[in-house]
Amino acid sequence: MKSCLTLIFVLLFASVAFPQNVRQLPIFQDDLLDHLVGKWDATGTVHGRPSRQTFEADWVLNHQFLHIHEKSVENVAGTNVPFEALLFIGYDKTSKRYVLHSMNVFGGGRLGEFVYGQRSDNEIKFEANFEGRQGYARFIWQPESKTWHYVNGVENAKGEWGVTVDLKLTPAK
Repeated sequence: MKSCLTLIFVLLFASVAFPQNVRQLPIFQDDLLDHLVGKWDATGTVHGRPSRQTFEADWVLNHQFLHIHEKSVENVAGTNVPFEALLFIGYDKTSKRYVLHSMNVFGGGRLGEFVYGQRSDNEIKFEANFEGRQGYARFIWQPESKTWHYVNGVENAKGEWGVTVDLKLTPAK
């Protein structure tokens, strides 16, 4: 009797734990972001200073997010560490917007950690409002040259816009 109850328990557990009609999770397909997958060399300016960086992008978490690892060659001004960030770009199907999760060497509480964006042709523009300041991050695919333009900007106290990051990404050699 005991072995019969054990067998019934095992069969019930197996039917719950391993359903016969396994549902396939949908994946996030994006023809624009597919162009960003790979390794990139970036050159340009960050806060008015010359910058050289590397970007490496790949699909993660069941193809739900494009993971981008960004790292500067030079140290952040006034520090002894290079800039480094992890970006995760996904899509919120409910609100029909892109979402950007950003973490970097500065820690929490920075503009752009979690923002929404919209796609227009070959560009995704993320916009944020943080402590009364407006900011944006733009990823612009340039198909003719097969390069990316990555630009960030913030609004100052006078309401004037300034570019803080302006980088051109080319395929890594």
